[in-house]
Formats: sequence, C-alpha cells, structure tokens
Amino acid sequence: MGTPTLNNLKTTSTLQEFISANKQTEFLLQSIGIPTDSYQEKSLLQICIEKKWNEKELLSWLRKQASRRQEKRETEIIDFNELDRKQLLQYYKKISNRLNLIINEFELDFHRVCKVHGVQYPILKEMHWHLDKISEKVRYDLMMTDKTITPLLKSSNTGSNSILYGEAKKYERSINLVVQDQHQIANHIQKIEKMNPHPDEIEGSCGTIKTAFQDMNELFSEIEIFFELLRNGVIPNLNEALNRD
Repeated sequence: MGTPTLNNLKTTSTLQEFISANKQTEFLLQSIGIPTDSYQEKSLLQICIEKKWNEKELLSWLRKQASRRQEKRETEIIDFNELDRKQLLQYYKKISNRLNLIINEFELDFHRVCKVHGVQYPILKEMHWHLDKISEKVRYDLMMTDKTITPLLKSSNTGSNSILYGEAKKYERSINLVVQDQHQIANHIQKIEKMNPHPDEIEGSCGTIKTAFQDMNELFSEIEIFFELLRNGVIPNLNEALNRD
C-alpha cells in the first residue's frame, strides 16, 4: 500500500503521517510554532486540543499551503531571463493568477483576524492599513500588465514578432507605472517588517493568527516573484523586441 496523500489524511492522523505524505507540511507546521521533532507521534487533533485551535481550519490550511509551496518551488528554479515570449506568457499567466487568488484569500483572512483581535492589539490595525495599500496597488498592476503585456507576449504565438507603435507606447506607460508601484509596495512591506510583528507576542494567539502571519510572509514572497518575472524576464525580452523594431 502506497503512502497516503495529504488529501487522504484526517485530523486524527499523526504529524509523522503528514510529513511523510507531503514534506512541505514540516516547514508549515514549524512556521506556526509546532515543533515537529517532538510532536511527530501526536495527531493534529491532539495538538489542536492542547493549543485550543480549530483542527479543521488547520487541516484545510496545511492542504492549501502545501500545494502552493510546491508550485512556488517549481517557479523559483526557473531562470526567467532564459525564456522566450511563449514561455514567459505561460509563466506570467500562472504567477499572476496565483497571486490574484492568494491576495483575495489573504485579505479576507486578515480582515477576520483584525476584526477579532484589532481592538486588543492596535498593531494589527496599523498593519491592515498597509496591507490594504499593498493589495490595491498589486491588483492595479495585475490589471494593467494584463492589458498591455499579455497582448505583446501573445504576438509570438500568432507568428508576429513585431510590436506596433500604439502597443509599444501603452506598454512603456504601463511599465513606468509598475516600476513606481513596485517601490511603493516595497516601502509598505518594509514598514510592516519594521513593526517586528510576531504572533507569539500576542497573548493567547490562536491558530488563525499564526497561519495569517505565515500567509502574509508567503504573500510578500509571491509579490516578489511576480515583479522578478517582470524585471528579469518580460521587460528585458519586450525591450529587446522594441529596440529591434
């Protein structure tokens, strides 16, 4: 009988079974303060009872994040500078769709955390303000680049390598705005990091707070991958095509 998949495991499964099913769960469990070495024989349910966490919520989070971390690892080993326009389009769609999904889910989760704990811990509200600004700018950049970059990357699939003047001007304006937004987004992220937020400092912090903080770190990492794709892959490729035309 083969090793069960993560989706086959239940809250009564042990941490050892989770780690055997998907190695990503070891990092995820450690990231929210669960020492996997000493807890391997305990079930997820036992740990959640001890910590007064919601075991079903934690199980759902592990499944979702383990899958995403695997996708992310596959993206991280790619040298975007070596891709042609067709390949860049494929990765652009994959990364932008994933980022859009993550930011939508995270916004709802952090709003819930802020609503429950924001009065007692005002730092959460301050962080929420910066996160709203980040979400707003990232969404705008995703929309703008999709309208201007996607058509240019698609041109190689239609047998045309030349870029029309009107498309080039729209692309240049879009990239200038994206570069500006990238700096502003980085500034908001730095301000959050300077607050030195740590869920363990919040007395009686629940599993929801811990997973939300880890999701925030993952969101920042996904944002960086998106801008890295533009910076090291898409922009150099299209700029070269523009200069050639």
